[in-house]
Amino acid sequence: MRAQAPSGFLRPEPSRFFGRVDELRRIDHDAIGGITAIVGPAGIGKTRLALRFGITRGARFASVWFCDASDAASVTEMIAIVRHTLAASDRIDSPSDPIAVERAIAARAGALVIIDDVEHLLPDAAVTLARWSQAHSPTPGDLHRQRRHGVV
Repeated sequence: MRAQAPSGFLRPEPSRFFGRVDELRRIDHDAIGGITAIVGPAGIGKTRLALRFGITRGARFASVWFCDASDAASVTEMIAIVRHTLAASDRIDSPSDPIAVERAIAARAGALVIIDDVEHLLPDAAVTLARWSQAHSPTPGDLHRQRRHGVV
């Protein structure tokens, strides 16, 4: 059995987790390029599901990064949160430069990046998330799923 992948801000699960096997399989299938954002109505357990996915699927990835975008008031702030989580230290003018995040993701080949609580930033955030997904792993299968499903 492989050891748990290194992670950034992937906190321990707060309680026992039951069920939701079909949802975890769908995330497995739809996760594009190692970038995952679970979207849905408030209060249905998206954060819990995202944590479970990161913890149980973490061994398949070189590292797992959990980014909480709940405090982001804009896509620019979401970018800054993801960049901070990835500890991107590129020398750039703006801490919210989406290209810096693309470089930080590219530098973490094989990583899983989970971005939680982005509903309030849609549809604007979808463009940025899709761009990061393409930059991370632009395989034909990934691009086909992205066009078919949108951002996971």
